[in-house]
Parts: sequence; structure tokens; C-alpha cells
Amino acid sequence: MSYDYSYSYNEGDLSSLPASYWILMLAISVFAIVCMWKVFEKAGKPGWKAIVPFLNLYTLFEITWGNGWYFLLMFLAIIPIVGSIAVFVIIIMTYVKLAKAFGKSGGFAVGLIFLGLIFMGVLAFDSSTYLGVPKKENSDVAPQPMPTQSTTPTQATSYCSNCGTALPEGTAFCPNCGTQKTN
Repeated sequence: MSYDYSYSYNEGDLSSLPASYWILMLAISVFAIVCMWKVFEKAGKPGWKAIVPFLNLYTLFEITWGNGWYFLLMFLAIIPIVGSIAVFVIIIMTYVKLAKAFGKSGGFAVGLIFLGLIFMGVLAFDSSTYLGVPKKENSDVAPQPMPTQSTTPTQATSYCSNCGTALPEGTAFCPNCGTQKTN
């Protein structure tokens, strides 16, 4: 007696998916690219960087962390378990920093984490402006007193204490390096 133990299961055949699936996936991908493009432009970066692999991550990390090379931390995922957890934490921190960079609340950051495409679309098309790279707030520093009318007039233009770039009036963060403006 001879038995045939072969079993055919064709899991990898994507050609059996309907055309509507592919159209939906294409539409979602285009929407995600447009949203990232608009967010980059709001942050003063070239929008075309949204379509270049790895450069889009570099630019996103530059907007949120102030240093684009931090995107290399994503390669920690090659370390089993611990690396995946680290990348998960880095992604969450990046979304929180992205929300803060545009003046959004912690609730908006939660939306970015769990419903990223929807909230990225909101961020791209709402009236929010880029405030700069969010810095860690230090509660040990005493708040600076507001100047009184009797003080000497201040300069019309202020400069970044870190890189020396001229800061436009009303700017909270340096557009060049992301350092918070000090009074």
C-alpha cells in the first residue's frame, strides 16, 4: 500500500486577491505619502523626502528628535525580543514628540500611536504650525520673570543661544537646531 502524504496549500498566491483590494491599498498608500509630505512641509522640510525610503525616517526623526541619525535606532529590531521592544518604545516616543512639535496634546499623541494614518491626516491638513523640536522640560529651573516697562528695550531680533541663528519674532524654538528660545 502506498499513501500520498502531500498537502498543497497556496498561501503566498496574491493574484487571487480581488482588484478592489489592490485599489484600496494603493489609495491608502498614496494618502499616507501625501500626509507625510504635508507634515514635512509644515516643519520646513522638503516634502519630496516623504517618498524616499530611509530618508523619510531620517527627516521624521530630524523633526521630532532634532537629530535625524537617531532613525538608525530602528535597526535594534534585529535583536530578538529586546530589540523589538526598544523599537516599539522609540516609535511611541517619536509620535509623542511629533504631537508636541506641532503643539498638540497627549491625547493627540495617543491617537497617532493607535490610529496613525487618521491622525497623521489631521496633522497634515489642520491649521497647526511647527513649533520646533520639543525639548525635555526641566522643572528644577525657576521660571524667568517677565520684563517690566522700565527695562531697556530689547533687540528686534533675537539669536539662538546654541547655534546663533536669527530667530523670527514669536518663535519658541530655533528653526535650525531646535533649541528652545531663552529670554
